[in-house]
Amino acid sequence: MKKVLITAAGSCGTNILLETMRSKAEYEFVGTHINRFKAARANTNRVYLLAPHAANEEAYIEALNEIIAKEKPDLVIPNTDGEAVTIAKHIREISAPVFLPSEEEILICDDKLRFHQFCDDNNINNARAYHVRNIDEIPKIFNRFNTTPLWCRMREGGGSQGALQVETAEQAKFWIEYWNTMRDVPVDQFLISEFLPGRDFAVQSIWKDGILYLMKAAERVSYFGGVGRPSGMSSTPEVAKTIYDESIFSFCVNLIKVLSKGNANGVYNIDLKLDVNDNICVTEINTGRFFNITSIFNATGEHAAFDTFLALALDEEKMLSIATPFDYEEMYMLRDIDTRPDFFTPDEIDQSVLTI
Repeated sequence: MKKVLITAAGSCGTNILLETMRSKAEYEFVGTHINRFKAARANTNRVYLLAPHAANEEAYIEALNEIIAKEKPDLVIPNTDGEAVTIAKHIREISAPVFLPSEEEILICDDKLRFHQFCDDNNINNARAYHVRNIDEIPKIFNRFNTTPLWCRMREGGGSQGALQVETAEQAKFWIEYWNTMRDVPVDQFLISEFLPGRDFAVQSIWKDGILYLMKAAERVSYFGGVGRPSGMSSTPEVAKTIYDESIFSFCVNLIKVLSKGNANGVYNIDLKLDVNDNICVTEINTGRFFNITSIFNATGEHAAFDTFLALALDEEKMLSIATPFDYEEMYMLRDIDTRPDFFTPDEIDQSVLTI
């Protein structure tokens, strides 16, 4: 039995990730979390309080290696952006195997401004965006666009934190000043970009040595807590549906090959939206960790995403028999607070709901 150490154990994302995998009995999982209350909820075999925040890099790596020395895991999986960044930067100091994209890839994707610049430099379709260096230049940024609304967002973070549709420069100024005053977020942490009004997709792909092993896609149909958010949106769907779209797959394959310079390794989570003309645009990539919607990619199709990742990370490719990486089964995922996600085929939904 292989032992796997995974961080953020007890969080919704990691707990659902482990619950929806198909071969949990083949592994022993050890968890860590920075918060003792969330750690107490972990569904791993054991869980440790990993007190230093990943931003405190030296202390974090030292504490992580103490746990590694005690548990001797066969694999370490960071499951937050901050931990993926810190581990990638200090990969030679980690006393156990990891399976990550390169440090350069992770750092490009961790900063949305840097990622926009990468896309522009490589002719990859993305929303046009400008960096807010100070409040006074916001009207000038608005003048560079021909239409509104625009999208005001932070350079770092997930879940649409700090994101808002804005119609005027005054709205953007107020929003950024509010976050600066009330949450101590620096003004230069914000971007103002083109708003993409079209359909919203999540694509997850698993690679090793530049070879794509698995790619699955889902459309976010409605957002968890979207009604109560200023943006009306979130990266976490309340309802999602698996899709098969060759144009989306082709776009993502090319994107990851360019980002990785042909040597992709690990998991890449790609967020896409369609613009006003239904052109595919990438909005961001999360590298090195799994996002919450992974559960639909574990529960549908012939091959579970997390199981495939583990087989590749532990050099057990011989266990895999994947005829095509574009594994697909039509399925809806339905979520609500304090419940596990449920999965239904379209027919199952139609048959279970009465109409009058």
